[in-house]
Amino acid sequence: MLHFKEFSAWVTIDGAPAEELGVEVSKDSNTVTCWIQSEEGKAFEINANDNKRTTATTIDFYVDGKKIPYGKVLHPQSRNKTPCKKKGFRISPELVKRFEFGRLNITDDDDAVTGSASQEVGEIKVTVVRTRVVCRKPAGGRERIPELPPEAVFHEKSKKGVLGAHQTSKDYGAIVAIFRFRYRPLSVLQAHGIIQPPPSLKRPGPSTSQAEPGDAIEISDDDDSDELERLRARVKELEAQRPQKKVKREPKVKAEIRHEAIKAFIDLT
Repeated sequence: MLHFKEFSAWVTIDGAPAEELGVEVSKDSNTVTCWIQSEEGKAFEINANDNKRTTATTIDFYVDGKKIPYGKVLHPQSRNKTPCKKKGFRISPELVKRFEFGRLNITDDDDAVTGSASQEVGEIKVTVVRTRVVCRKPAGGRERIPELPPEAVFHEKSKKGVLGAHQTSKDYGAIVAIFRFRYRPLSVLQAHGIIQPPPSLKRPGPSTSQAEPGDAIEISDDDDSDELERLRARVKELEAQRPQKKVKREPKVKAEIRHEAIKAFIDLT
C-alpha cells in the first residue's frame, strides 16, 4: 500500500495486494511511484482512500493514460469510511467489464517500436483532488467505454508495458496526491534489476581446478556439527552407565638377554 500524507492507494491482483517495488516519493509533485508485477490474464482492482476525510475529495482512476469514467467522491460527513474501489468499466447497471492485464509485445528492432508506447502506457494512476460537493447524482446508468488504443510494440530495452482489453462532481483545487503503479511482467522487472532473480537451487559441483601448492583448503562440517555433538554426548552417557570391571594384571616376565662371546678361530696351517 502506498501512502502520501493522509491518502493511500493500492492495487489488488486476483484479490491479493500487489507487491510494490522500488517505491519513490516526490514531495514537490505530491507523487508516489512504484513498480508492480503483471501477468497476462490476471484480473486487478484499483483501491484508494482518504484516511482522515476532513474535506470532500475526488478520487480518479487512470489506466494506460485513459481516465476511467466517473471517479469516486468521498464525503467527510459520510458514515461509510471504507476505501473506494474500481474494478472495471460499467457497461450496464448490472454488468462491469473487469480490468485484466494484457500481453506485452517486446522486440529488439528499433524500427518496429510504435509511437503509442507513451510514458503512460503500462501505468495505473490514482489522483486525489480536494472537492466542493454542489449536488448529488443518482447512481446507475451506462458508462461510456473509452476508445481502446491500438496494439503497441515496445523495445526490449524499454520499461514500458501494455495493458490489454482496456483502456462526479466538479473538481476544485490542486491535486493533493498522485499514485503511479507501473506494471511489467516478471521477466522485464528482472531484466532491469527491479526484482532480483531467485538463486539457483542446484548445488554447485566439485571444482575441477587443482589447488596450488601452499594453498589452504578449508573444510567445514557445519551442517553435521550438531548431529556429531549429539552422538558424542550419547556415547559418553553409555560409557558412564557401563560397570567398571577390574582387570587382573599378570606379573610381568622379565626378559633376559644373554650375550655370548663370539669365538674366533685362526688356521695357522
